[in-house]
Amino acid sequence: MEDTKHRTKTVNKNSSMKPLTEIPEAIMINVPNAFFIDKGRHHPCDQITEGKDPQSHYFKCGLRWFKTFYESMGTEGKESDSFYHFISGVPTQAKHLTNIYICFGGKVQYKAFIVEFIRKSNCADRGFVGYPVRNWVVTTGPIIKAPEDILQKGFRGFRYTKHLF
Repeated sequence: MEDTKHRTKTVNKNSSMKPLTEIPEAIMINVPNAFFIDKGRHHPCDQITEGKDPQSHYFKCGLRWFKTFYESMGTEGKESDSFYHFISGVPTQAKHLTNIYICFGGKVQYKAFIVEFIRKSNCADRGFVGYPVRNWVVTTGPIIKAPEDILQKGFRGFRYTKHLF
């Protein structure tokens, strides 16, 4: 059986990791469960789970919303759709990066294209209201689903990586 674990390097100024010696080919981010729960509250689904844990219901609805939206980006009629992920900092190697891997549920799930990085903005000029000032990475499709399970523990921020698929 082929080993599907891939080594990545994290960006953390306080880390004891060795500095990058290779030029990274992409970045990887982790979407936390809290994001799906929050989206599930704002994008209810028809799945009724009376008597069950509301957090679990919100998580499932939010995950369904995210997958439906994300997988449609870049498809016919949805060419201009994009998604704004907040990130802790803009990668120092950002100029040549074109791909981003999206992780959740302990696995790498998608590969998307990077449109741009936005430094310290609330994106009000782009029609968003009520968001705090943050760093953002804007992604678009067409999205490529991971062809196999690539295990990845949760993490904060982003990681540089080689192309995974």
